[in-house]
Amino acid sequence: MQQRYIITPTWHTIILQKDALPLKLFSPDITNISVILLHNAAESLILYQIFLCMEPVKAFFALSTWMLRIALLVMVYVLFFSALRSPDFNSIPFWIAAGFALFSMLLFIGAFMKKSALTVVSALFLLLGCIYEVVMRFGFNKDNPVAMFFVFGAIAMFFFSSGNKKK
Repeated sequence: MQQRYIITPTWHTIILQKDALPLKLFSPDITNISVILLHNAAESLILYQIFLCMEPVKAFFALSTWMLRIALLVMVYVLFFSALRSPDFNSIPFWIAAGFALFSMLLFIGAFMKKSALTVVSALFLLLGCIYEVVMRFGFNKDNPVAMFFVFGAIAMFFFSSGNKKK
């Protein structure tokens, strides 16, 4: 199989035949692919081939789940420390902050369990709490932490869907 490169100097475009690509990512009806190059053809072709061969690093999955669990604890500290520092048992924000703190700690502790029930239940309550906070605080301005609750909710949804998966 011979690789075919057509380089046009005005647009810096390279056309590759489908058979010249290192991975079988494309359907059989695609005959060639056009890639816009930034500097010169040789460097960009090498970068293009490197990006086609990139695979996820599965060895970091366990580390990343631990970092997500720690990130939840840090986010609880950042978002709710002021409400938890001076407990007012008659206010709703205190109980919401206490719920977030409790279920974040339970999600962290759930990592040490063989079964993922504690992680999944904790993540469900955190996800529901994030949905509540986003609905109640909806509006994007500088002092509103809605974006933080979206990230918090995304992490909670990850653990709700995956539990304590090791791989």
